[in-house]
Amino acid sequence: ALKLQFGEDLRVAEVRKLLQSARPVKVTLVQRPEVSDHEFIEEQERHLLSICQRTMALPLGRGMFTLSTSTPIVTETLPVPKLCLTGRAPPRNTILCACVRACVLNVDNEALKLQFGEDLRVAEVRKLLQSARPVKVTLVQRPEVSDHEFIEEQERHLLSICQRTMALPLGRGMFTLSTSTPIVTETLPVPKLCLTGRAPPRNTTVDLTHIDVPANMNAWPLFHNGVAAGLRIQPQSSGVSNH
Repeated sequence: ALKLQFGEDLRVAEVRKLLQSARPVKVTLVQRPEVSDHEFIEEQERHLLSICQRTMALPLGRGMFTLSTSTPIVTETLPVPKLCLTGRAPPRNTILCACVRACVLNVDNEALKLQFGEDLRVAEVRKLLQSARPVKVTLVQRPEVSDHEFIEEQERHLLSICQRTMALPLGRGMFTLSTSTPIVTETLPVPKLCLTGRAPPRNTTVDLTHIDVPANMNAWPLFHNGVAAGLRIQPQSSGVSNH
């Protein structure tokens, strides 16, 4: 399903890089002249802690991204990626640890800008996590397949893609955590969870009406979609809460 949707670009490879959590992150702060060495170390560690909140949420996105992709051997240990909460400060790659001081910070967009400010990976992740538009169902009808059988084949393929679509709210909740300060008098926007497809070249609508699907298949995904929208709210927002 991923190859059919994103076979012509490197977005899937870039998402793998974004979801890796085994290596120390870069902490690229510059010490100002008026800041002492001790104060600068604390400043670096506070910044690292803000990035670590994103790192600790990566397993949610990785679970969505790698859903049902492995067939492990019973006699072998299932590999579990390391969750690294340390950092490296260039140019000497000094090791930093966010657990040295007890402080609580919120992840903001500045952390993403410092890590990925020179490329378009964050923009590509936004595109991958969008769920409001119909997906492309790019199957070719073989000569021996009737129209009715081909419609069922398209819908079975759409169903396999929908399993990924229904998991997107988990990744979106991680990606947009504490990034919004809504206005109390306005409705909080909740992205649509679209489970239909379009078949080129005529953009024919493909839905799940001709095959059997699990009852209430989208109930939990819709709940997760609402929760992900609520998690966007910053804890310090005035007059509104994400609880």
